[in-house]
Amino acid sequence: MSGKTFHLTVTDSTNLHTMRELGQSGMNDWDVVVADYQTEGKGQRGRMWESQVGMNLTCSVVMKPQLHASKYFILSAITSLALVDALAEYNLKANVKWPNDILIDGKKVAGILIETLVKGNDIESAVIGIGMNVNQSLFEGKYNWPPTSVKLETGKQVDYSIMQILNDVVKHLKRYRKMLLDSGDLMIRLNEQLYSRGKAVSITMNGQTSSGVVREVNELGELVLNIDGEIRKFQSGEISLR
Repeated sequence: MSGKTFHLTVTDSTNLHTMRELGQSGMNDWDVVVADYQTEGKGQRGRMWESQVGMNLTCSVVMKPQLHASKYFILSAITSLALVDALAEYNLKANVKWPNDILIDGKKVAGILIETLVKGNDIESAVIGIGMNVNQSLFEGKYNWPPTSVKLETGKQVDYSIMQILNDVVKHLKRYRKMLLDSGDLMIRLNEQLYSRGKAVSITMNGQTSSGVVREVNELGELVLNIDGEIRKFQSGEISLR
């Protein structure tokens, strides 16, 4: 089923706008809100997502996944895989940085922020927020992971169609959503694309830093590390390569 695309010149954030619409008039499966500019675009843990006007993809996709709330992370998995596959159409090799970033050669090209409405034990609606650097060439400020864009990575001088990239992302999202009930296969695919798998990393959570080797991400979205022979699982945190 195809949804509608709502194009906004400016909004506070596409996720906030979409959540408001869901609460008021309702939105349908696969409806998309895309904006040229967000005044309050946010990433994980409330961080600001900086984007030049009209240069990048900032959007939110509505899903009615019929998914148990405990399977929340699978939505992040299918979104990450969809972004990796969409970038591959531009001959770009991307990887997933736990929990919700997409990297090309260690540089951040996209991020994901998912918010849900839960009814009983099930996710009634999910808002899949996506920010992808497409045509931006200059980035200011300090970043934990250096930013990049589709245009910078391909080295082409022409601007890319943001709406075409959006269509590519949604196409792959639809393909992966058909696999929601096969979470085992999805997690195998996700871990194959995991940027830090098998690498030594440091993870900081609540001011405490631990170091170990990444084994995998599990179905709960936990990062599994081998720390001096002990297996430990982390639900959140900021990672860096050692």
